[in-house]
Amino acid sequence: MIDSFIEGFYLILRWDTFGMIGLGLMLGMFVGALPGFTTVMAMALVLPISFFLDPLLGIPFLIGVYKGGIYGGSIPAILISVPGTGASIATTFDGPKLTKKGQGRKALEMALFASVFGDLSSDVITLFMIVPIAAIALRIGPPELSAIIVLALVIVAAASTGALIKGLVMAFVGLLLSMVGQDPLEFISRFTFGSMQLKSGIPLLPMMIGLFAIPEILAVIERMDVSKSLKNADLTHVGERLKFSELKRCFKSIVRSTVIGTAIGMIPGVGQPVAAFAGYAAAKG
Repeated sequence: MIDSFIEGFYLILRWDTFGMIGLGLMLGMFVGALPGFTTVMAMALVLPISFFLDPLLGIPFLIGVYKGGIYGGSIPAILISVPGTGASIATTFDGPKLTKKGQGRKALEMALFASVFGDLSSDVITLFMIVPIAAIALRIGPPELSAIIVLALVIVAAASTGALIKGLVMAFVGLLLSMVGQDPLEFISRFTFGSMQLKSGIPLLPMMIGLFAIPEILAVIERMDVSKSLKNADLTHVGERLKFSELKRCFKSIVRSTVIGTAIGMIPGVGQPVAAFAGYAAAKG
C-alpha cells in the first residue's frame, strides 16, 4: 500500500495532472459560490467531459471540482450570509459578522486554510485506515443509524445560535419539512397537498436560500440603507490578510474539527452539514 501511495504522489506532480486539478478547483469554487447550485450538480455537469480524458486526468479533475465546490460554498456564506452548500450553513453564524467589521478577507483565508488542512488530513487518514473504516461501516445497521441521526439533531440544535429551546424547535421544524414528499418504503404521499412537484420532497438548496437569503434581503430593505452603504463603501479595500499568529491561535480548533469531521465522515448517511455543526459546537463550547 505504501508503494501505491508513493506512486500516486508522483502522478500528482505531473504538470497535466496538476493543471486538471487546478481547473477543477476553479470550476468547483465558481459553482459552489453560486447559491442554488451544488457540488453534486457540478459533478453531474462535468462528468461527461471526464469520459474523454485519461483516467489519471479525469479522476483528479472531478476531485478538484468536488473539493473546490465545498470551499466555494463558504464564500457567499461569509460575504452575504447565504450558504452556497449545506456544509457552509454553520459558517453563516460568524462569517458575516467579520465581514461587517471589515475582516472578510481574513475569514475567507481562514476558511481556505482550514479547508485545505482538514481535507488533506482526512484524506490521508482515510487512505491508511480504509480497511477498519469499511469493517465498522458494515456493522452499522438501522438501530445504530437511528441513534446517530438523533444525536445529529441534538448537535445541530445545540450548535445553533440563541437559546437551546429555539434550536430544538427549529430541528423539529426541519423534521416536518423533511417529511414532505413520498414515503420511500410504502410510497404514501405526505404533506404534498396534491402537488406533483412536492412528491420528491423539498430540495435542500432552495429551502436554504429561502431561510437565509430572503431574510437577509428583507433586513437590508427594512434598514433602507442600501444606497448609503454603496455610496460609502470603499470597494478598493478588501481587508487585511490573515496573520500567521491568528492562524496559529486557531490551529487547535482546526485540528479538533478535522478529527470530528473525519470521524463523522466514516459514518454512512450522516453527511457534511452534521460534521460542520459538530465542529462549530465543539469550538463554541
